[in-house]
Amino acid sequence: MAVACKKIGARLLFYSSDAVFSGASEMPHYEFDMPDPLSVYGKTKLEGERLVLDASHDNLVCRLALLYGKRPPGGRHNLASLVREELTMGKEVRLISDHFVTPTYAPEAASASLDLLEGMQHGTWNVCAGVCMSKFNFGRAVAEEFDLPLSLLRPVTTEEMGFIAPRPPRACLINDKLQATVDTPMSAPNEGLRLMHIAPD
Repeated sequence: MAVACKKIGARLLFYSSDAVFSGASEMPHYEFDMPDPLSVYGKTKLEGERLVLDASHDNLVCRLALLYGKRPPGGRHNLASLVREELTMGKEVRLISDHFVTPTYAPEAASASLDLLEGMQHGTWNVCAGVCMSKFNFGRAVAEEFDLPLSLLRPVTTEEMGFIAPRPPRACLINDKLQATVDTPMSAPNEGLRLMHIAPD
């Protein structure tokens, strides 16, 4: 696809992931930090970045973090919509307490991506909010915003979940470059969840 875009003079936007980092460092990652993915998923995302940028320096790579928002009819759940639904049904929700991410309101990530394209930006960008938190604490924020029982949330470790594929324990991203460039605000989880709550169905 990158080669085809180059042939016709089109720019390509490639969505990558925070999974290009191992999460071994306790510090959030800038765009210029050296990637070191743990999983096949992270490795393929990193290879995609390389192919896209090698094809043309005008192309754009946007690294996304944990996206959330209202679940579209018939669409897949995200962590916020899943926690909301499960708690509404009175089900216990197990959430990882030692996996730290940068929850990002999906409509804002889309808007910021368009800002970068329209502004003729290129290269690698962290398109995310600016708050690093555990998935468990994000689940607590969901429960609080939608007035759902916190008692049904259960913190667990990554080891307890027994995942086959390795996951970076702390894959948080820094959005300083993005915020200095685009007009779209990148809301912290409390504001993003409020926007999700009032968004039309």
